[in-house]
Amino acid sequence: MPRGVSFFRHPIRWLEDKLTPRRPPKPPPEPPRPPPGRPGLAPPGGGPGDFYRRIWDTEVSRSETREVRHRTGYSRNEQLQLHTELFLSTGMTELDRDEQEQAWQDYLDSFVTGRSTHADWFNEWGLDPRDFDWQAWRHALGYERRRG
Repeated sequence: MPRGVSFFRHPIRWLEDKLTPRRPPKPPPEPPRPPPGRPGLAPPGGGPGDFYRRIWDTEVSRSETREVRHRTGYSRNEQLQLHTELFLSTGMTELDRDEQEQAWQDYLDSFVTGRSTHADWFNEWGLDPRDFDWQAWRHALGYERRRG
């Protein structure tokens, strides 16, 4: 006898089975979408770009960002975002991860903390200073000229 409910064996179950509306199965839930963000940056907890924040937190002191915050109003996180965007605009995403990490640390030493010179960074990484967005960098650090 085939599987399933037979009319002759279980007429009530057979009738219920035929009269009960069938709902289509629910589709599987969609996987969570990644949060919107900028290339190279990842949310806290891991990912390909989490070294930006880790190195920033290690290399850039709170007193340095507090000083910039007084000039610009930018929070520590906003300062990180601005400098990450400047760094990424130099084309460093073409490097492998270890080189990117070193270039980022060198960038912070040269452009944020002042432990090294800008010229050293450009020479080390083979970039032309004329290709750097100096206006955006001055803006990020609050070095804009005051008019008036």
